Amino acid sequence: MLHFNCASVSGVTVPSPDCPQSAVCCRLPEEAATTVSCGGTITGNNTNFRNPDFPSEFRREGMCSAEVTFGREVCQLRLEFLHFSIAGPRASGPRVGLCDDDVFAVATGIGNLPYPALCGYNGGQHMYIDVSEATRAVLTFSIGGEVTVARKWNVRVSTVHCLSNMKAPESCLQYHTEPAGEFSSFNYRPSATSQQMIAGLKYSVCFKKQLGFCQISVISNCLLPLCDQYTASEPGSFQVGPSNRPLVGARNCENAYVFIPSGSNKNFLDDVTADRFCGSGL
Repeated sequence: MLHFNCASVSGVTVPSPDCPQSAVCCRLPEEAATTVSCGGTITGNNTNFRNPDFPSEFRREGMCSAEVTFGREVCQLRLEFLHFSIAGPRASGPRVGLCDDDVFAVATGIGNLPYPALCGYNGGQHMYIDVSEATRAVLTFSIGGEVTVARKWNVRVSTVHCLSNMKAPESCLQYHTEPAGEFSSFNYRPSATSQQMIAGLKYSVCFKKQLGFCQISVISNCLLPLCDQYTASEPGSFQVGPSNRPLVGARNCENAYVFIPSGSNKNFLDDVTADRFCGSGL
């Protein structure tokens, strides 16, 4: 797209190696993007899949799907959850943590690439979907009968070409390209008082290697605006498994854990190297 064409649709030009010299990549504001709803088909880049009557809430039981079609030059889809609020996982009982009421699912027809079923609040999250061997993908919100839940969603669907520098590494469900930022588990809300962890998830979060850097530091959210790995964590900002203290290693973290290859925890006096982290902090 040319500069003046991007401005004419209230877009913002963004640098990208995928654009030829005479063109720019244009990011459209949410209100200017092409939109589809239940039963729609997405054929263009940067199209939003919304619930009917968005931004009003969705108050009907049933399924709402959109089909995404693309050419052979597309290897990935990036799903950006601009808004995502549906019923969360079970908070108690034998099915605690499972998405029994509402669920969002992605299907590509590639049997060996199952993507996690999500529920709850996921605004600001994203997913990369491998479609290198597919010709279509289907995005589906399945809504249960719980009437007290306020539901709405707006998912931006972007295509990633096979030769793009923005393509996520293989097997990465999430891919962060900036040198600093935040990431959180699905359905994480700092102010939540009920069950947050979605059970049964196993996925990779990847970070782009930055020129001139040789390490990645992962720190739980801090009580102070400026903090380092020695500062106390915000209560509840990291809780994986039942333990109320930070743990490392396969013996301590058997079922639920964050896996960081060649990781080391500076909070331990012996600076132990491990790859599994669980409990109440990093």
